Amino acid sequence: TWTLDELRAAVGDPDVAKLMAAHFGVRAHGDMHHDPAKCVLRVQADAEALAAAFKLPLEEARAALAEGARRMREARAKRPAPFVDPIRYTSWNAMAIQALLEMNEPEPDALALRALDVFLATAFDDARGFARTAGGSTFGLLDDNAQMLDALVEAWSATGEARHLAAAVATANVLLDRFAHPAGGFADRAPSLAPASDALPLQALERLWPVGEHHVERA
Repeated sequence: TWTLDELRAAVGDPDVAKLMAAHFGVRAHGDMHHDPAKCVLRVQADAEALAAAFKLPLEEARAALAEGARRMREARAKRPAPFVDPIRYTSWNAMAIQALLEMNEPEPDALALRALDVFLATAFDDARGFARTAGGSTFGLLDDNAQMLDALVEAWSATGEARHLAAAVATANVLLDRFAHPAGGFADRAPSLAPASDALPLQALERLWPVGEHHVERA
């Protein structure tokens, strides 16, 4: 995140700073609730739009953007790096896998299937479903299994591979055996955890049912 003052100090040249602020949408009142002056960088105007708005030759606008970006990178490199969680969480990866496969494009499909293979190899057990993280040993959360069931059904739809269908059926049985609530719907078994939404597991089970009904233990 950047404040307008931070951007100006990093870029130096006032004219280039104005261009960079317009390019990245940096303004006096920003996006962060804990510090309203901070802005999340997003490209809001490209070189062509900025050249027209600032009445500059296109090549001059491009050169100014490149120089401004260089100066901002240098300033950012001197800041303490923010914490980045390196853990590969099952539910978050499952959502990414499912979304990438929905694009139905070769490169996103390949990326999604590689990620899915990691979780099938390091976080999946037929009897227990999916662990919380890749390589982890903590099993038993509804969200991990519900999200991965949806991703597996999408993977099977995309590839037709029997292993994806088999893993989806096993995960569906885990959902039904371990997370079905006696009053209806699904909930985490741990008492400290709030019930999760039923929409995703029901949606995934509905998609799986036409091909997996003879293998799913109960519905």
